[in-house]
This record gives sequence, C-alpha cells and structure tokens, in this order.
Amino acid sequence: MSNGTGPTQPIRRSDFKIAIICALQVEYDALCLLVDEFWDEDFGRAEGDQNFYTAGCVGNHNVVIILLESMGKISAAKAVANMRVSFTAIQLLLLVGICGGVPSGPRGEILLGDVIIGDEVKLYDYGKRYPDGFRRSEDPGYNISNFNRSVRGLLGAVQTDRGMRSFEDRISHHLQHLQEMASSQKIIKYSYPGSAEDKLFASGYRHKHHQRAPCICRRCLTDSDPICEEAIKASCLETNCDTSHIIPRERIAAKQMLGPERVNESQRPTVHFGRLASADMVLKSAKDRDALSQELQVIGFEMEAAGFYNELPYVVIKSVCDYADSHKSKAWQPFAAATAASACKSLLERYHRTDSIPQELFIDHGASKEDRAHAAICVIPLLKNERFVGRQDVLEKLKEMLFHKQSFSRAALVGLGGMGKTQVALQLAYMMKDVLRDEGGRECSVLWIPALSVATFEQACADIVRRIPQSSKAGKDDKQIVKEYFSTKEAGRWLLVLDNADDHDLIFGHSSAPGGLLQYLPRSDLGCILATTRDRGVAVDFAETNVVMLSEMGMDEAETFFRKSLIENGFVGVDEDIKSLLEFLERTPLAIAQAVAYINVNQVTIREFLSLLQGVPYDQISILSRHFRDSTRYQESQNAIALTWLASFDRITQTDPTAAKLLAFISYIEPKGIPRSLLPEGESREEFLHAIGTLLGYGFLTLQREDFYDMHRLVHIAATVWTRERFTDAMNPNLALEHVASVFLGPQYNNREKWMAYIPHTLKILHDRFRFDNESSLILACRVGQCMLVEGMTQLAVSMLENLVAYTDMRGDKDPTCQSPRHELARAYYYDRQHEKAESILERVVAVREELLGEEHEKTIRSQDVLAKVYRELGKYKEAISILERVVAVRRKTLGEEHQGTIGSQHALAKAYRQDGRLNEAKAMLEHVVALRERVFGEHHPFLLVSQFELAKVYKQGDQMDNTKAFSMLERLVVRGMRTNSMEDPFYLSSLHELASLHYANDETDKAVLLLEYVVAMHRKIFPEDDYRRVRSEKNLVQMYRSLETSSQHHDGGM
Repeated sequence: MSNGTGPTQPIRRSDFKIAIICALQVEYDALCLLVDEFWDEDFGRAEGDQNFYTAGCVGNHNVVIILLESMGKISAAKAVANMRVSFTAIQLLLLVGICGGVPSGPRGEILLGDVIIGDEVKLYDYGKRYPDGFRRSEDPGYNISNFNRSVRGLLGAVQTDRGMRSFEDRISHHLQHLQEMASSQKIIKYSYPGSAEDKLFASGYRHKHHQRAPCICRRCLTDSDPICEEAIKASCLETNCDTSHIIPRERIAAKQMLGPERVNESQRPTVHFGRLASADMVLKSAKDRDALSQELQVIGFEMEAAGFYNELPYVVIKSVCDYADSHKSKAWQPFAAATAASACKSLLERYHRTDSIPQELFIDHGASKEDRAHAAICVIPLLKNERFVGRQDVLEKLKEMLFHKQSFSRAALVGLGGMGKTQVALQLAYMMKDVLRDEGGRECSVLWIPALSVATFEQACADIVRRIPQSSKAGKDDKQIVKEYFSTKEAGRWLLVLDNADDHDLIFGHSSAPGGLLQYLPRSDLGCILATTRDRGVAVDFAETNVVMLSEMGMDEAETFFRKSLIENGFVGVDEDIKSLLEFLERTPLAIAQAVAYINVNQVTIREFLSLLQGVPYDQISILSRHFRDSTRYQESQNAIALTWLASFDRITQTDPTAAKLLAFISYIEPKGIPRSLLPEGESREEFLHAIGTLLGYGFLTLQREDFYDMHRLVHIAATVWTRERFTDAMNPNLALEHVASVFLGPQYNNREKWMAYIPHTLKILHDRFRFDNESSLILACRVGQCMLVEGMTQLAVSMLENLVAYTDMRGDKDPTCQSPRHELARAYYYDRQHEKAESILERVVAVREELLGEEHEKTIRSQDVLAKVYRELGKYKEAISILERVVAVRRKTLGEEHQGTIGSQHALAKAYRQDGRLNEAKAMLEHVVALRERVFGEHHPFLLVSQFELAKVYKQGDQMDNTKAFSMLERLVVRGMRTNSMEDPFYLSSLHELASLHYANDETDKAVLLLEYVVAMHRKIFPEDDYRRVRSEKNLVQMYRSLETSSQHHDGGM
C-alpha cells in the first residue's frame, strides 16, 4: 500500500511519536486500509506488555496502532499504560473509531457518518451512588488547554472556514481511496449505506414490537417499562417501527436530491468539533441522550477516552454510527469506521511533529577529553526539511551504493536544477547521522561541503576543522586538515556530501589549475562521498557507474508536498485545480515550493495562480524568478527556479556555444517530441552530438525515444525569455525559420514519419513568427498545409492558410508570391468540401498564372488540375474533362508518362469520365493508371490503392464479369486494411461501403447490412454528424433495413 511518500523507516521503538488506538476490529481494519506502508520489523515490547502493536507510516508520520482487547475504559487504560513503557517517545495519542451522536451540534444537523473531533471529554459515569440513586460528580474534564501546543494550533487552524473546507475535502478523498482499496480486495462493507437508511426517530418513540405480540412489549407504555430481549436484538424492520415517527432532516433531503450517480457527494461527511461524553457503558436511550447533551454540552458518546484521562496529549476522532437511542443498529458501523479513519489520516497530514533535539548536538562537559576527541562530527549547515516527502527509491539506491560495502565509495546524484538534489542529500545525511554506527558503536560523522565555489568549499572546511581535535591540526591549511583527519581510522565512519558540484573545472581542475577540489577530498575505507550535480559529465567522472538520476516527483508525492507546504489548506480549492497546477509545473519540487510561497504570501487561489502561469512567457518568467525564503536551502543560492536555469544557460554559452545555439533554436519550437533531424547540426557531426550530450547532461533535454527528445515545459519558458534577451546573434526567429524551411520538404510518401513529427514544431514557429515577409516562410506554410491535408487535418489547414492568404493578399492581386498560398487554400477548401470557395479562388489563380507564367507552366497546370477536380465535385463534368484532357496532354509532354503528376491527372480524368457516364473510357484509363502505379510505386503504395478503389467502382457499374472483378478488388482492399489494422481509416471504410453496396445490388442484403453496420459504427466514431460520408452510410443502411423489412413481409405473406 505504499504510495512512495513517508518518513524515514524507524529502527527502534523510540522513533515512534504517535499512537493510534482502536477499540473494535472494524475500526482497526478500516484504519489499516489507509496505512501507506507497514513496517515488517518486530520492534518488540517491554516485559509485561500484553499489547498487540502494528507499526507503519501514515502520511509523513511513523505510527504504532493498538487494537484493544475489549471495549471500555479499563481496557484502554491498561493498553496505554503498557504502551508508555514500551514506546517511551509517544507525543500524541489518537483515539479513532465510532460513537453515538447527538442529532444536532454547533454546526447544525449531525448525520450518521459525520465525524466528531473531541476537543474536550466529559466523564458521565464519574460520581457517587447514594441510597436514592447515582449522582454525577463535577469532573475536571480534559480540555484543549491541556493539549500540546502543536495540536492546539492544529485544531484551531482546521476549524477556520478555509481549514474546515479543505479538511473535509481530504476526508472525502481518503474515504474514496479507502473504498477503492477495499473493493480491490472484494470487501464491500465500507460502502455508503445511503441517506434513506439514515433514520432518526422522535425521542419519545421506543424501539419495541409494535404489533400485537406474545411478549412484554405490549405492556411497555412508559420509558421505565421493559421490552423483551428479542426486540432489543431485532432491527426496526423486524419490530415494525413506524416510519411516520422519523424526524425529517434538511441535510438528508439535500443528499437524496443528488441521486445515486453522485454518491461521492452524498457520502461526504461533515466534521463537528465539540465535547464528547465518555463512560464505561453503551447509551441506547434517546431521552437520556438529550438530557446528557443539554447538561454536559456534548455532541457524542463513546467509551474509551475515559481510560487514559490526562495521560498524554490526545485527540478523539469518532464517526457517528447511531443516534445513541433504542433504535441503534450496527448497519452504519463499517462506513463510520471508514470516515473516522479518513479523518485520522487527514488530521495527520496537517500535524507537524516536534522532534527531540539530537543529543549529539550537545557537548557532554562531563565526558573525558579522549571521548570528546573521538566523538562524531556533524556539520550540516541546512535544517532538516520537515516537508520532505517521497524519493524512497532514490534514497534506497544511494544507500545501496554508499553503505553496503566495507570500503571507500562514491556516488553522484544528478538532475535538472530544481529537482531537489540538495533535499534528497539532506534527507540522507540526517538519516545516516541517526542510524549509521562503526564497529565500536560510534555514530557516523556527517560533513556537508557546498562546491559552489572555492570560497564556499574553504568556508565549509573551516567549520569542520573547528570540531576536529587540536592534536590533528598542527597549523595546516583547513582543506588539508579535513582530508588528512578523515582519511584516518581514528575519525570513524563518515559521510561527506559535496553539494552543487556543477562546475567540471572547479571539481577536477584544468590546465592552468590542475587537481581541482577533488584533491582535497578525504579517502578511507570507513568513509563515502555523495556528490550532487546538474552536469552528468561531472557525475560520471566523479562516481563512474554509481550515478542516480533524479527526475520529477510522482503525482502523489507532489500533491503531498504541495499540501504540506501550504499555510492554510483551505486556500487550495478543488483537487483537479491542484493536479492541473502540478502538471503544468511538471511536478518539479523547487517550482512547487515557489508556487506555494507565492500562494501563501499573496493568498490567491490555485486557479488564479495557474492562470497567471499560463499567460505570456514574460509573465511566467516573472513569477518563476521571484525569490522566496527557505531554511533548507543556501542563503546565497538562487531559490527562484528560473534563475537557477538562466545561470546554467549562461554557463553553457561560455563552455559549449553549439549547445547554446541548439537551446536557443529549441526555444522557438515545441518542447515535446523534438526530432533530432530537425535540429541544426552546426559545423560538424561530432560537435553536434557533443552539444546534444551537454543539454542531456544538464537535464535540459531528456531522451523520449530513439532520436526524439523532450524539454521540461518550465525550462522551455525560461529558454524562450533567455534567447530573446541574451542570445539573438547566433540564433534568432528568422534563422530558426530558415532552418526549418530547409529541412521540411513537404508530403513525400517515403518520409511521412519525419514530416508528421515536424508539423507541430513548424506550426509553433509559424504562429510565433506570423509575418510572412520572405519566401521561406511562404514555402514553409504551404508545405505544412499540404501535409495537414494528406493527414486529414483539414480544419487546421484551412485556418492556417486563411491567415496566410489574408496576409499575402495585401501585396496585390497579381503578385506572384500570392498565388501559391491561394492555390493551397483552394485545395484545403476542396478537401473541406467548400467547393464554391475553392472554385472562386482557383479560377482567379489560373487566370493570373496563365498571364504571368504561361498556359503550360507547371504551376499553371497544377492549379488547372485542382480546378478541374472542383468542377467535378460541383457536377460540371464537361468543364472538368476539358481541362483535365489538356492537363494530361501537357504533362505527358513536359513530365513524361510515368511521372507522378501525369499519372495523378490521368486518375482524376478517369474519375471524371466515370461521373459523366463514360464508363469504357474510365475503365481503360484506370486500368492503365493501375498498371503504371503498380510498376512505378509498388503494390502497397497508397496512390495505387486509391486507383484500385476507383477502378472497382467502375467495374461495379459494368457487366457481370466486371462485377466479379469489383468484388475481388474490393475484398483485397478490405483484407489489406484488416492485416494492417487500418479498418478505422476512411479509405478502407469506403472500400467496405462499396463492397456492401455490391452485395446489396446482388440481392445479398444480409451480407450488405452486416458490412454497412460496421461502416456506420466507425463513421459515427470518427466523423461529426454532418459529415457527408457518415450521412451517406447512415442513409444507405436505413434503405437496406427497409429492404429487409419488405422482403420479410413478402415472405410472411407467402406462408
């Protein structure tokens, strides 16, 4: 059940600060479903302790769970007394489970499943018995003033409007998770029983047999009269309790209006804070409930809190399972146990424990000089990060590399700036300080040296030297003292963290300063060194294969970290807003911390902050460049995530200009799915590959798949601003566009995968640079339009080309550069079936090109070819044939018989012949085209398949022999579509449609319907309602259904 987040795994009983007590198995079982991870180790218990303990972690806390041997205060008192002997460091007790509830409290109606958190407990069986009866004594109670400060502040914060809203959101979230976990284990008892089952009877209406029965219930007329044992154990249904005595509740009515499909809203519990009454008895009397609630001002009744009265700071978390009346049953107990467990986890998410101060931070003035000389040295300039979550897999890898050998070892943690390398190292440092020992039992020394510069390295060494015994110093340089002392066995076990080792020359030296800082690092079989760096080259040179990559957080980790960092969780808003923000930030820890800092200071909602981040790049970078205070980071370091990257960009400019040029180029295209073949190679292939390696090494690029890269969205935003402000000479918008135009060659069949990958990047660069003031931008836009039309991206092509034409038309009607965009827009209109618009544009383009270029120029012929196709779609077959016959003749003369353009025009002419009823000419020409395309392009080329499809349509209109050919050809096309998993492709659906119509024409209506039903289903899946292909297939299917109906009626009549 581990979600990847949580505290350090405990190694002793004193590591547990929180205990959770459950009185019933149903409470314990529900709670266990929300434990993030169980610790399998047997932590043992003190002699005489009879408790059964379950150890695990909930959120960021190690907890020990106790299931009482029985209900009541005696069992609770015994369990807590034993626990305090075994688990001596417990700071907080949580009593979690179910209780009886008063029908209303300070927040209004209390329903079954609602949560009561007791901030004061009253003992109502505490008193004296006199001859005339029992009299309650005034008990001191246990109120919130006795709670420790962190709990008092926590409960106060939760009770604010914002805090309560967020608290209830999280309870609902955990409740759904618990139910999902239970469902996966085939457990359904925690499901919401339904608002219709929440029945509150009037206080004066007793639970008993209400119909005539041979028992004492018929003599029960007053509250003091007894009822039979059978009635006590029976349900209200079995006793025939009259539902007219049920009290209407506004909240129940509202829940019932939600309907069964909104069960998550219906089951959402309300939280009530108030006094709880505790006694060693079960209350099953509505009148006593009402009297006690008035007298003691309580809102719930339970049985265990009285057992550890004033023992330790504690919180009672109970969920209402009945109304403490005679009608109570166990039906709501599992669901109530689930809501209580969910509330427990939600409260722990907000509870920040107070760690005891480690003893090693104090100097024992009574210790001998010899003992002090060999004491562990701990120099960590940063505080422990109490908000640290997750990263357990990374920590385990580092521990495996560093501590599982009896020899000197090094490891490197490498990742993009802002991924939390320092925080992971900090967590590891504090963890090992507490648990690592040498053979003599001495604790591990932990040394922390920032490698930001020579100055920070020397300062850290000076801090360490002050703790080294005097006899080891002997007037040497601080760096040398640290190296020599920790290279000896007398120093014991040690861990050294070399943080921010980003500068290769600084670490390893260079020609003018050989050696670098590496020469001052100690080496001992008892020691190990962890380096954190952004540069993969530094990581590999330092640690060889002991390199761990640190990437973004998982969504659960990121959400937990986000929520733990907020001052008021009530600010958060809905869960979906949080997830959207974390996805935008790509779950980068430093970016999340910066976002939270902004929200905490400015008190904006998640949605408002996200809208700011989704604005223009300069607003984005302004937000991401804001400093914020963080005690777990260096004062002199860049806390703003954008600034950490901008500094790295500047360094790359100095050390690898080709990589800087690539970075600038990528800022003009999309950050995801970047093909290597789209990137400018520079002077040499080796230089280019080295530059790619630099960007990969810094984490600015990640390998998505072979020859494709991704860039982090936030890095891309920072690179965009950096390029425009500081890097315009070697790469600017014009140069980027020129390069893309030089490699984007248009829709060639053999390089389809390549130009498909280029389209989003080309659209990005054209959109950002929408001033078509040179030939390259016009050519590039037209090529993209052609590719989009081939891929069926018609609407997008139309939109882009309309913008292009609107710009180029400003140059004048007869400007030569205007004609290609117009031609491509007309083609897009043709594909989009806007034939009148296409006709209007093309007639003008043809006229201008004939005047400027001549009638036989290829550009003129190309426009005539498209115009003829438009005429054909408009039913102007004679005009289309006239143009196409001339086009074919010219192309045969200028391009040759086997040129793709010539063959394509012949195919178009044959189609016009068919539509004009000239079937013999159509058949002869298409058979010729099919033979040519099969020879020139091969049997699997899509152009050949299109011609075969057209020929089949001609055959279908011929004699019986031709019909047979049509069947054969269409079946081959359909089989090929099935083999290539292309049966949702419009072309293959058209083939299937034609095959169905052939079956229908041959009176094989059953087969025809079967095929056409599939076509209609696919058309409905991929086409809008008004698409002509979908309309046609649906209309034909209706016609076939009617034909089947008529046939069936004739058949029935014949019988």
